[in-house]
Amino acid sequence: MLSFLISGLWHGANWTYVIWGGIHGVYMLFSRFTTGWRAALVQATGLSNRPRIHHALRVLLTCSFVCVTWIFFRAPSFSAACYILTHLFSGFSIRKDSLYVVFSAHDMNLACIVTAFAFLTDALHEHPRIVSVLKSTNGQVRFLILLSLTLLIFNFGITNEIPFIYFQF
Repeated sequence: MLSFLISGLWHGANWTYVIWGGIHGVYMLFSRFTTGWRAALVQATGLSNRPRIHHALRVLLTCSFVCVTWIFFRAPSFSAACYILTHLFSGFSIRKDSLYVVFSAHDMNLACIVTAFAFLTDALHEHPRIVSVLKSTNGQVRFLILLSLTLLIFNFGITNEIPFIYFQF
């Protein structure tokens, strides 16, 4: 626990960083102390028979918990972090036109491309025959595919400079 608190202090001289490290320490302690209980829960729910679903749930929960800690890491003060946490899901509505208020058309296109890339990567991993078909194609076709992917990356890439986070200290 102490190493997590120190790692939070290492990131900056603000209580939000120490809290960020402390929450990670609490997560680790919780994980260590509930190992048996979580294993029993996996058996009782039948997730042991569905390892992919079990893995996906573990990844989703871990990502969610870590994202909560990032609120403390990025918030300018403890009160601001608490405000964000208490208002995280307020005023939330799902309408097609409301997505374009939060995300631009460029962002939506990028999200679709990244999602398609993730599915393609998964398909290549699950079905190695696809890789052998791609390897057997003409070199010029492979070049055009790679060139197209490279142009997509340049087209949808970040075009403005984003300062490194540690330069603000």
